[in-house]
Amino acid sequence: MKFRKPLQAEFTVYVKSSLGLVIVSLTLNLIGAKWMGDLHLRRINYAAENLKRWENLSDHPKPANSYHLKTGQREWRPGH
Repeated sequence: MKFRKPLQAEFTVYVKSSLGLVIVSLTLNLIGAKWMGDLHLRRINYAAENLKRWENLSDHPKPANSYHLKTGQREWRPGH
């Protein structure tokens, strides 16, 4: 029986595929973060075009729908 060094890893198919999946998931997360950042920037630019319109939209919350009325939630909630 041959003993290996403790930190020596054999690059089997499982190790390579696991590493590949990690790289793919990190890449997809970076693409998603970039996309969300671009959407957020578009929304900020939209607000900057007409500040009065944006203030009017944020001052008037949406009215409660049937779900809100059934669950007893208030019409206005912070952040909405």
